[in-house]
Amino acid sequence: MNLRAKRKKDECWALLYQPGLVIGKIIKALAKSFQAHSKDIFVLDISRLKPSEVRELIFKIRPQVIFTIDNLLNHSFQKELEEVSSELDAWYLCWFIDHPLGFQPEFIPKERSIIFIWDKAYFRLLIEKGFDKVYYLPLAGDERIRSEKKAKKFKVSFLGSLRYYNQLFEELGTSCPKILNFADELFEESINNFSKDRFQLAQKILKKRDLKIYSNLNEHFKEVYKFAVCYFADQKLRKELVCSSPARVAVFGGEEWKVLGDRITYLGKVNYDVRGEIYCASEINLNFHQAQCRTSLNQRVFDVPLAGGFLITDYKLDLNELFDSHPPVCYENFEELRDLIRWWLNNPQKREKEVEKQREEILSRHLFYHRAQQIMNIYKEITKNG
Repeated sequence: MNLRAKRKKDECWALLYQPGLVIGKIIKALAKSFQAHSKDIFVLDISRLKPSEVRELIFKIRPQVIFTIDNLLNHSFQKELEEVSSELDAWYLCWFIDHPLGFQPEFIPKERSIIFIWDKAYFRLLIEKGFDKVYYLPLAGDERIRSEKKAKKFKVSFLGSLRYYNQLFEELGTSCPKILNFADELFEESINNFSKDRFQLAQKILKKRDLKIYSNLNEHFKEVYKFAVCYFADQKLRKELVCSSPARVAVFGGEEWKVLGDRITYLGKVNYDVRGEIYCASEINLNFHQAQCRTSLNQRVFDVPLAGGFLITDYKLDLNELFDSHPPVCYENFEELRDLIRWWLNNPQKREKEVEKQREEILSRHLFYHRAQQIMNIYKEITKNG
């Protein structure tokens, strides 16, 4: 029986999430922003709930909008989204901040869904899967990261993992060692020009070197195969990043960094909430995007200047679009990075001026408050006639 939910007078949104270092913070920042825009917001941690329990909560709330990031991170409730949204006559809004294919978009209800994507390179992938309401929505900064100015403790620092552990890719690397060879080739192909799309480079390598296997895969597994090659190449590139600095890099992250020994100053893993203090206490903060960021920017680009830190990042096309006049300092290869580090270490006053200008631009246009406003404006425009 198809039960229709009774509408509340005030519009209600349910934000479903599972805790994570980044996603939990983003959901809470968005919730605060939605509330500032007069929404009735329910933030639901569904990580320990069965699908039936999530369903029960949703029907108690009876939202007009169900909002998630990365399609619930594959929580089994996603298989019930279409039925639940239909029964409630609700819209489903999803913001992908990672490669969308990894989060089973086939479970997203197509008739009443709006998809936001942080990287424009994946538009075609989603359109081909039948979605007609797909919008570009870049990441943003969390204004709560802002930190008091402190004495600089570190000349150059990098905060992040050497690798994010992915069991599927690790197993592929063991069962199909050719992937590691392709990753080595991708490393060599990309190391001299980071403006290149490494996903496209991986595809080119696979078509050329592994034609019999790659050409016979369906589109899903072609993406998985490319992603696996990029996964291992990215690890090599991050090692090269911290080793290429003319000043020893203070590295904050998991113990996998210890493999570099005394080539870095390893300072251990830190709580995500203190990242702003590290950014602010570093003369230079390094950034390097994962290959899945094909044109887009990761959150470090916004958070480092907000915290009062100076950033040098690999070049991405969206920098030109999102920053009008004062984008972060960019490098396209490690030789250029070395020169930039030397120059900016010797010019602290100019660093401070650049940080302030970038910070002003982010505060005026690139906070999660602004992204929440964009989400609501698009939703209102689509639903205004019915």
